[in-house]
Amino acid sequence: MPPPSPPPTPGGDPTPAQPTPASAHISALISSLALGARAASSLHTADSFAFHASFPAFSRLSQAAQGQAERLLEELSSAASFASSCEPASARAAALERSAAADPERWDQCADVIEALLDAACEQLSPATGARGPARAAAALLAQGAAASSGMPKPQKAYTFAAVDNSRRAPFVPRVPAGKPHAAEPLELKPAPGHGLAGVAEDEGRVVAPAHHYGHPYLPEIRGLQFQPFQLDAPPPLPATGLGGTLHPVDALDRRTGFLSHEGAALVETEADLARLSRRLAGPGVREIAVDLEHHSHRSFAGFTCLIQLSVRPSPAPPASGDLIDAANDFVIDALSLRRSIPSLLAPAFADPSIVKVMHGADSDVLWLQRDFGIYVVNLFDTYRSSRLLGYPARSLKHLLERHAGYAADKSRQLADWRERPLPPALLSYARGDTHFLLDVYDRVRRELGERGDGSARQVLEDSRAVCLRRYEAEPFWTDGWRSLLRAGDGLSPRQEACLSALWDWRDQLARDRDESPGYVCPGQALVRVSRQLPTKLGGLLAAFNPVPPLVDEQKEVMLAAIAASAEAAAPAPAPAPPPGRPPRTPISITTSADSISQLRASASPFSFKPADGDGGDAAAEGGAPPPPKPAGGRAVMSPVLGTEQLYKQAGWLSSPSNLSAPSNLPASAESPRHSPDEEVVVAAGNRGGSTSDYPGHSIEGRGVALGGGGGGEAGRRS
Repeated sequence: MPPPSPPPTPGGDPTPAQPTPASAHISALISSLALGARAASSLHTADSFAFHASFPAFSRLSQAAQGQAERLLEELSSAASFASSCEPASARAAALERSAAADPERWDQCADVIEALLDAACEQLSPATGARGPARAAAALLAQGAAASSGMPKPQKAYTFAAVDNSRRAPFVPRVPAGKPHAAEPLELKPAPGHGLAGVAEDEGRVVAPAHHYGHPYLPEIRGLQFQPFQLDAPPPLPATGLGGTLHPVDALDRRTGFLSHEGAALVETEADLARLSRRLAGPGVREIAVDLEHHSHRSFAGFTCLIQLSVRPSPAPPASGDLIDAANDFVIDALSLRRSIPSLLAPAFADPSIVKVMHGADSDVLWLQRDFGIYVVNLFDTYRSSRLLGYPARSLKHLLERHAGYAADKSRQLADWRERPLPPALLSYARGDTHFLLDVYDRVRRELGERGDGSARQVLEDSRAVCLRRYEAEPFWTDGWRSLLRAGDGLSPRQEACLSALWDWRDQLARDRDESPGYVCPGQALVRVSRQLPTKLGGLLAAFNPVPPLVDEQKEVMLAAIAASAEAAAPAPAPAPPPGRPPRTPISITTSADSISQLRASASPFSFKPADGDGGDAAAEGGAPPPPKPAGGRAVMSPVLGTEQLYKQAGWLSSPSNLSAPSNLPASAESPRHSPDEEVVVAAGNRGGSTSDYPGHSIEGRGVALGGGGGGEAGRRS
């Protein structure tokens, strides 16, 4: 909310309220989102929620949260109508019903709304990003939270990237700079049969990939690399601040933020500066280079490198020229504006086997350098591999810097939009921090490896060699990749699965053709929603989106056609016609009535109750009503209400005394019962001689005779 107006001036007129800077509003928004994410992560899972819900206090809190969620849905519905169209809020409210607050699909729509609002805000701020001032800082903060703003032109067009072929069958062709720097063998690119995808069988039917591939251009150089002695030996004892003086920094920190200052880093934005940096890297004093990259994957199918950060050790004697390129040790290279110059000017240093390239978690960086610049890394030391071998409790760069440099890195800008130009100071400081400490940390790690005395340093270098041998390949298309969009418990019918598969194929093909990220074309969960609903008209299709992505609005007719075609393909095939001369089979009548099904189950069960005698004479003899007629088919129907005695008679466990004949082994006094059935329960002849162990679980006691289970043979026996 805006700050209160200042008090009136002595002249009596109130001082006009100054507008709150946009950066303050956006900072508050980012803080609120962070608090919301933290609160969401602390919610009880499905396993424990039911237990906690049994407590009244928790139940009251849950109900209050439900009310807040419903109000939030109403607010988001109103915001969506404002952000995406001029429709009244009531027209959009149908898509976010209050009664559906517990539906995860509705919250997916909320996420779509928030992303659209962030994109719209960034579009409004983008014209001001070229001017220095609060607007640029506000845009940077917004990009930090959104991670993928769409308010700026695509760099592929703004910087005239070379045309890229994203088609599924097109192989990646390495673009090695002319002459192949530091070549041990001349460059010879010949296509090899098969897609060449690592870990994927050539006959894998689920993948659509090129029919041939190209080998690694620097395979002989990387395999033949001989490590230098200093790489295998532990360094001598190190000063507290490291050989480069970067550890435990004080003077290099920004007093206001506590993070590394951007002062002293050289921002390389021109080809002339890049050429001078290339000459410095080729000088005799450079033995190691710390390297990191900043990458962006929004609004691009394959993604692209935005920044390259390099750090070298300080020169023994400062240069007399005072030029920043010659004096600086940290360099941030604009990989967008210098995309065409980087291959020829930086590839020699990366391919030089005498220079150790120090990187942390280089698996992706090595592939991005190959894809974007034709740069291949020879001689790598990956500090992530050393952290794993040394058994550190965490292997992130942040932990490594805290452990060895005493520096708590600012990781709040990990998701920043690195396309932004000019680069804000906060992003420049963050980028510098990824390599500024890395060479001194590398020394500390090598010393720990050497002290183990078991060849650990060589093992890290061999593991790093394997990273360099990785080869970039274009993204294949997995025909069943749509299954990755489903969450635990999501169940789709065959028609819905066919629809999701068709939309998955459509989205991938469109993203490749337009060089867009699949998520920009259409969010994955939106594809799942459409597949569940199976719309047949434009209104139903667009109702699944809030707001409607631009390419979905453009391709809505194509999507409807794909949905209809998938439904037709998934329809069950008609039954084959009977052979000539054979009469058609008579269809079987299937009972669907609940009462009929229950009756059939009761009559078919081995425990269904049937009269002891076939004519129901007991009931008539006792003066009761005549038995009801038997249903067709001769099946007995269990009476819905029976007394205890009638129940056991109908079960066949008891008979009336008049129908009994006393066995010969009973005493004479027992041959002619003197009591009426109301006074004594008599065992049916067919049930005498049984044992309670044969029929457990039943016990009946009369006034004169006790029965166990199925009618025990001894008086007084009980189960």
